[in-house]
Amino acid sequence: MTEKTYWHGNRKYPPHNSNEIGPKCKCGCGEYITTWNNTKHKWHIFIDKHSSRNQPTGENNTKYIKRESRTCGCGCNEIFECKINSKQRYINGHSSRGKKRTTENIKKTSGKNNGMYGRIGKLNPFYGKTHSQEFIEEQREKRKGKTWEEIYGSKEKADVIRKKLSKSTKGISRGPQTKENRRKNSLSSGGTGILKEDRKPKLCECGCGEYINIQNHPKIRYIKYHGNRGRKPSAKTREKLRKRLLGKKLPKKWRDAIRDSQVGNPNRMVERESRTCSCGCNEIFECKINSKQRYAKRGHGQIHRLQLGYNNTKINKTEEKLQNILDKISSCFYFEFVGNFKLCVGTKFPDFIDNQNKQIIELFGNYWHGKKYRTEYNNDTTSNKQHENQRIDYFKKYGYKTLIIWEHELKNTEKTTEKIVKFTKKLQKIRKTG
Repeated sequence: MTEKTYWHGNRKYPPHNSNEIGPKCKCGCGEYITTWNNTKHKWHIFIDKHSSRNQPTGENNTKYIKRESRTCGCGCNEIFECKINSKQRYINGHSSRGKKRTTENIKKTSGKNNGMYGRIGKLNPFYGKTHSQEFIEEQREKRKGKTWEEIYGSKEKADVIRKKLSKSTKGISRGPQTKENRRKNSLSSGGTGILKEDRKPKLCECGCGEYINIQNHPKIRYIKYHGNRGRKPSAKTREKLRKRLLGKKLPKKWRDAIRDSQVGNPNRMVERESRTCSCGCNEIFECKINSKQRYAKRGHGQIHRLQLGYNNTKINKTEEKLQNILDKISSCFYFEFVGNFKLCVGTKFPDFIDNQNKQIIELFGNYWHGKKYRTEYNNDTTSNKQHENQRIDYFKKYGYKTLIIWEHELKNTEKTTEKIVKFTKKLQKIRKTG
């Protein structure tokens, strides 16, 4: 067949009709060329993949260069092939392993200096491409049983890749997984492969007769805090625990468990004894024999210290006004000032007391006993009447009748005196009738 071409000026163009064909292939196959070289404006010399036909291969070829196998210099001990004269020491991507980048290198490869800067979407050379299945399987076998830190060489790099993966998979629902997939996931993460549905309840091995929770791991043999029942720790373990817990407070769960285990146990670690509170309330409490505890509760020690130092405190101006009113009516009864922490009833100190007739008068200041101060500092949201009734009910337990007078009531002395006289007369009538 004859070769036909078309000219346009000084340039040669391929034929427009598909029936027209180029020259024969130079490999000797006898087939005709159908492709056109647009750069050189000529027909191609060979058909596709025919250029290497009938040419010497291996060492007989003039263009052949000898190659050798080398081990990677990063320390991974992987083998790669390269030319004999090449300066290659690492596999691609392994040269920067275990090395810190300098500030100059970071500036050169960051921002607009990077070759991949701005190449997003279709501009990226890897857009639309996927790894072959063989490559994926090879990588899976290499990474099998390794952590992220072992794969990427450092913890920082592994954390960055984890964050990227979590962002890329955020909001994507993979749907319900089958039992087989869940078993595989548990085995890959170091589990046993037994699902919660297939687990059966198991008796605790301590001998308590209780069952272990089904949700727990099947390797668990005891219920929580039951593992050390009937065992005595060695001297080494005691020292380790002592060093670990030095200066630390045990959580409430541990303290409750230890207390429950020691109740009614005659062979417990420390012997205890019963004592009476030294503040004067005559309450009985238990403590260790060697302990320095003197009071039943935390507030009782402060009460006792205030009782001992009552002589230093002096009477108030408002308390003096009420004292003068009481002195005028002293023929009927006698009220002693005890507001200087001289006497304690339970855990509270009254202001004026008559021990013979079992009477108490409390003086409430507008600021200290007012609702605003109580809500801000004591978190007490009760009204003033409820606050009064609480104090009256408290002293009633110890057999005392109480009268409460507010600071603003002392301005009118006549009303306050009438109030006190009525309070005392009522008590006298009740006692006469009784």
